Amino acid sequence: MPPRLLVYDTCEHLIRTLPLLQADENNPEDIDSKAEDHLYDALALMCMARPISMDAPQARKSEFDRRIERLEKPTGYGSYEDYASRTAEDAMGAMGIDIDWGDLDQYVDTGELYSTAGG
Repeated sequence: MPPRLLVYDTCEHLIRTLPLLQADENNPEDIDSKAEDHLYDALALMCMARPISMDAPQARKSEFDRRIERLEKPTGYGSYEDYASRTAEDAMGAMGIDIDWGDLDQYVDTGELYSTAGG
């Protein structure tokens, strides 16, 4: 990941004042305001305005892809696999075929599925 903050040698006042800053005695999360802290405050506000996300940015789908996905995805099913298996079960049921999907390989290997569906 590339660095998110770059300090160049032209930022001579930031480079000069940043290492000299001390923590506040009363508030350890703040800097002692008696020191020259204007550039530190500006840098802190800039960093807070653009917080760094640790998640990788996700590629955005185009409007075309979102429309196609809405048209293709069936409603009421958890996944496309569920939809496909339910559709296959309904089609087989309409033809009077009762298949135990756990033993599907047996039907395909023996040709029984094709001979039953063929008539």
